[in-house]
Amino acid sequence: MLFRSQSGLDFLARSAVSWQDTNQCYGCHVQAVTLEALSVGQSHQYSVPAPAIRAMKAGLTTLDGGTRSPGGLRYAHGGSLVAASRGFGGASLARYDALVGDDLRDDLLGVAAQLVELQQGDGSVRDPENWVNPPVGTGSPVQLTAQAIATWQEAYERTADEKWLTAVAQAEDWLHGSSPPAATSRP
Repeated sequence: MLFRSQSGLDFLARSAVSWQDTNQCYGCHVQAVTLEALSVGQSHQYSVPAPAIRAMKAGLTTLDGGTRSPGGLRYAHGGSLVAASRGFGGASLARYDALVGDDLRDDLLGVAAQLVELQQGDGSVRDPENWVNPPVGTGSPVQLTAQAIATWQEAYERTADEKWLTAVAQAEDWLHGSSPPAATSRP
């Protein structure tokens, strides 16, 4: 199993860097998902190439559509897919911050604040564009709300600011109310 996991991380790192080199923009299911996977891999002592992590960090932050571009995380071609871009990006930044390093902390806190702005009155985080791109992007408010929760929890861990817990509590209340009850199994 270890060999397959390492092979998967190697493939992901190569493919994501190649995509980024070709497209020169932020793609939420490219840099964000890849940085999250590489962060988990590194924390579990897999061999993760430092150039790939650096490239994904740059793609997430400084390329067109990255956290530091005008308007923050978004699909670079047309400025759309803001909710999906921020959901994936925030979860990635949270995982990186928790497992690898604090050098993207300001980006994490910025995206956390932007996700609060996207939170609905019922506690959910929804994509008004209803973006769906299986298998990674379901377009589901459950997915975006869970990603926002992960972002806000890490923001709270790093700042102890109660505003993040308020957002988490509202989101969790919505998730509890929106999930069907668990099926019971019969003997």
